[in-house]
Amino acid sequence: LLIDGGEWRDAVSRAYYAVLDAADGALAAIRITPKSHAGTLTLFSARLIQPGRVPRRYGRMINQIQKWRIEADYNRMEAVAEGRAREALADAEDFEAMVEALLPDLLNTDEADPGDSGDFAHPDPA
Repeated sequence: LLIDGGEWRDAVSRAYYAVLDAADGALAAIRITPKSHAGTLTLFSARLIQPGRVPRRYGRMINQIQKWRIEADYNRMEAVAEGRAREALADAEDFEAMVEALLPDLLNTDEADPGDSGDFAHPDPA
């Protein structure tokens, strides 16, 4: 709807948040709860991309859509092109489909909480 209404700046921003929420969902499936955007991106990379459970192109996708979101939200003097909004939406849909396909595998693993210090909350072990 945002794209059809010419709200390309908002469409880019919402696409980023869709990716962020999907990444949070994947991390929640392995009992990791980030506290920030940076925590989500770092932990998604460390726990899912670097070990090879998620193709590296999704890491590049997250970084690109985050860059576009920052530009869309904070660089108000620059116009956001319709093409960028459509690409961001396509990337978000691709990312969400990847996470949806990955969730059964993540939920069926007995992966322990990483125990790393960092920008995330550990679940209560009780």
